[in-house]
Amino acid sequence: MNPDNITTPVAASLGDVSTLFILLGLGTLLMRIREQYCWILVLLLLFFYGIAVVGAFIASEDQFTVEVLKHGWWAVLAAMSITTLSGFVLKSSMHKYPPIAAFQPLINGVGGNLVSVQASRISTGLHRSRKNQTRDPKSLWTYASPWHAFIVTRKSREVVKLRFTNEDSVAARILMGISIPGNLIFMNIIFMFDCGFVNTVRFTLTFLLVSLTQIILLLYFCQILVRVMWRLRIDPDSSAIPLLTAAGDLMGGVFLIGCFWLASNVYGMKVGQEYFPNQHFGVH
Repeated sequence: MNPDNITTPVAASLGDVSTLFILLGLGTLLMRIREQYCWILVLLLLFFYGIAVVGAFIASEDQFTVEVLKHGWWAVLAAMSITTLSGFVLKSSMHKYPPIAAFQPLINGVGGNLVSVQASRISTGLHRSRKNQTRDPKSLWTYASPWHAFIVTRKSREVVKLRFTNEDSVAARILMGISIPGNLIFMNIIFMFDCGFVNTVRFTLTFLLVSLTQIILLLYFCQILVRVMWRLRIDPDSSAIPLLTAAGDLMGGVFLIGCFWLASNVYGMKVGQEYFPNQHFGVH
């Protein structure tokens, strides 16, 4: 069993769930005590600063984490900036289409997990090729081709006499394929819990289309970004995945707004704010 296909999405999902519950619990507590016990917030902030310093010192003593400590910050900070922007996009869209909040975790979760699997697979292959002293003879322009990302065949590989397999394009097609039944299953779960409007075939097809478009773009960017980082001697395991998942959050939010715009203005579905006068979906 390939751990790239299992551990990456599981770890990402557990991280999302644990972060949500910690943010909900701790945020609720801090909101209640911030006026009367402001000094507790200052102590808590200093405590986390202390943890950061101690953690950085421990990481600097380990040869496997010191590189991440030195060169992994920029990708994380860039990903945080992109994710923050996607949060503003989601917040503004929730004012106009309140039910969109129920579908945002689905489109971003599926896209982010699938592209994380692909990035981890490609990165593992690059590390393995370096260990075997095998150099990829293809230029970066080769990976800029959508044909290479999704459709390259064994025959075309033999023509250029490359020893590298076409497993990446096969994996990309598989990931695109499994996204469709996965989205259908979780869409039905969302409507089972009453997201505020009635589903239609047109809305389902539109959501599947925008989700698949997001995944295709992410997988395409993935094959370029991972190889560019590798050529620049940047470990894609620690840098590519945060950027790709953050880009997926932003694209997912924008595409989801387009999906609900079509549902409201073209399909005539009751998803606009005027149909939810007493529901704010977390936005005030």
